Amino acid sequence: MLKTSIGIFDSGLGGLSVMKAIRKELPGENLIYFGDCQYAPYGDRSQAFITNRVLAITDFLMNQRIKALVFACNTATMMSIAEVRKRLKIPVIGIEPAIKPAIKESQTGCIGVMATTRTIQSSRFSWLIEQFVQKGSRVIPQACPGLADAVESGQNNEPHTKELIKKYTLPFIENHCDRIVLGCTHYPLLTDQILEVFPPETVKLIDPSDAVARQLKRRLIEIQGLSSNSVGSESFWISGLTDRTKVAVEQLWGTPIVVQNANIFSVLENLPNQVSSNGRSFDSNPF
Repeated sequence: MLKTSIGIFDSGLGGLSVMKAIRKELPGENLIYFGDCQYAPYGDRSQAFITNRVLAITDFLMNQRIKALVFACNTATMMSIAEVRKRLKIPVIGIEPAIKPAIKESQTGCIGVMATTRTIQSSRFSWLIEQFVQKGSRVIPQACPGLADAVESGQNNEPHTKELIKKYTLPFIENHCDRIVLGCTHYPLLTDQILEVFPPETVKLIDPSDAVARQLKRRLIEIQGLSSNSVGSESFWISGLTDRTKVAVEQLWGTPIVVQNANIFSVLENLPNQVSSNGRSFDSNPF
């Protein structure tokens, strides 16, 4: 059977922001989205747990005959992409905090990074800072527990969510950051709420989704895998699907869609506590 689709996955619904960028860049491709909502968010999970889930999801998507795989989850990229690349021969595209362009664009020399706890604690995140932060520049990292949960539960505009945003962005205001990196794919779905905290036109939010879509297109060109279709299809699979999640997916995507339930189990019963995921084994940075 011909491989005709692109697989995209996230711990939950945040990866839909990446899928939208891919659809805009590649209108003729067939896209398959997998949201692991039953176990969302990944941000405070162990590396062993994350890798176990990622391998199970990868197996599921490979059975759909995908020709490329996109990690639409910063935490999964940081923790598990190297392990997946060992196993697959198709292009595997990751997403990571866009520190390089943020530093390049900043006028104050100070950028903030909103991310999950696990992303900020990862060796890859430390390497990104070492690699791209120039003399005289500063990075203010901020773990944001609870924000991904708010998006998953459709509480973007609830007072509790806005209080969390105020709390997490206060260090950026105090340090005069003018670029804020959205280091979790859930956070672009909170763009309006985040910008409300800052004085008008004082900050710019950096979302790497467009860069991921461009990198995917480059890789497909390299393998001569671009679709010749003018219009592609989309399918949506969610673990632990509920009626509320169905509504949320349709609202976030913006058009009527069919959402299917996918109960998949972890592929390894006794995964070691540490799985090789040295950040330096990543493919070339899409930024």
